[in-house]
Amino acid sequence: QTFRGTVSQVRLLPEIVQNVVTYDVIIQASNPDLLLKPGMTANVTVLVDHRENILKVPAGALRFRPPVQDEESSSDQGATAGMSTRRPPAAGSPSTSAGSFKQDAPPAEKKNQAMLWTLSPEGKPEPIPVQTGISDGSSVEIVSGELKEGDTVIVGQGNSIPSPTNQQVNPFVPQHRRGR
Repeated sequence: QTFRGTVSQVRLLPEIVQNVVTYDVIIQASNPDLLLKPGMTANVTVLVDHRENILKVPAGALRFRPPVQDEESSSDQGATAGMSTRRPPAAGSPSTSAGSFKQDAPPAEKKNQAMLWTLSPEGKPEPIPVQTGISDGSSVEIVSGELKEGDTVIVGQGNSIPSPTNQQVNPFVPQHRRGR
């Protein structure tokens, strides 16, 4: 059963169990039928921000990096031939050619910057820089960039078809069991 409430206190005495620090929290919730009892445990979702009518993408799309095509490989070797595991440097990372830090924008403007990838008409990954907003762990808000509603983004590569057993699961979202 779902109860709605608000956090009224966060106790300042931490408890450490197996290297995990936890704090007791007091949540005020309406309980007219006395269904909530002292000492009961609960799965809790704490809403810290809420946005409506946003553009969002799967969080996995922000972790995807396409393999780099080696220039010396020939184009007739198939789709995976000549692929290496080298990745392009991330925005703001040290430049290896000049030996100094690459700074295209002040650090404040680089906050929440990310790269999404779409498929070009030729079927090759194409980067789209975006600025991200809030996240619930499984989806991320896109605040600005050239991505539009309905655009397809790449979340991974491989030959497997998504199934319930290999989908990403957010450990902070309560899992509801069906039936008994």
